[in-house]
Amino acid sequence: MAYPLQPNWANMKNFFADESGQTATEYMLIISVVVIAVVAAAFTFVQPFQDGVKALGTKVMTILDKGCIAGCYNGG
Repeated sequence: MAYPLQPNWANMKNFFADESGQTATEYMLIISVVVIAVVAAAFTFVQPFQDGVKALGTKVMTILDKGCIAGCYNGG
């Protein structure tokens, strides 16, 4: 007499051999790693990007305050 809650070797082998559902889980793990990498990169590069935009804005304002667009900016 077999008890329904007692696993036998055939059931255990089938359970561990069953790979259905793994693909979706693997894709979710890959996507989560990519999202974490993008967020980490954003936090790393936000400040240098903002500093570059500020510097560019300052140079543009300096050029426009002098009243000339080409030829009168000395690079300083």
